[in-house]
Amino acid sequence: MRVVKLKSQREANSLKAQLIPEALTEADRTRVERELKIANPHLDLDRLTADSVVVVPDTVASLPEVTIAGEAVERLQQTSPQVLRERVAVLRAHVESSITLETEAREALRRDFRTRAVKDATDADPAIAEQIERVRNQLTEDGREARERQERLEALATVATADLEALQQRFG
Repeated sequence: MRVVKLKSQREANSLKAQLIPEALTEADRTRVERELKIANPHLDLDRLTADSVVVVPDTVASLPEVTIAGEAVERLQQTSPQVLRERVAVLRAHVESSITLETEAREALRRDFRTRAVKDATDADPAIAEQIERVRNQLTEDGREARERQERLEALATVATADLEALQQRFG
């Protein structure tokens, strides 16, 4: 996992294009955007600014190594490992909340699809039945992906905590 600290607005403007090139397929574009959002729940990737810090998971892209600015080293030296763990916990809670909301929305949609009105519509029109079945399959796939994201989140949080503590020991 890499950390990019944007030094100028020009870098901010070009970072998204570097991370999500136009050549990507729609599926890969969606996957990369999801990975970036999980790693950076606090950022709006469409509105990056100079001085933004972006975590880039290894699965997203291979960017040039980033040097740590002196100011960041000073902040790191003044931060205890416990504070770092607390900050990671806050980010983890935010992402877990987001995953929970997605899960609840999927379940609500599944319940809606079990209503009598939907049954009547699918019985009456095979095209509607086909579309409903596609959506159900997509909901199942989305649920599977949400579980995978949760597992990756746990792994990322563990690695991030260890990396932060190692940095703190190195520069502290």
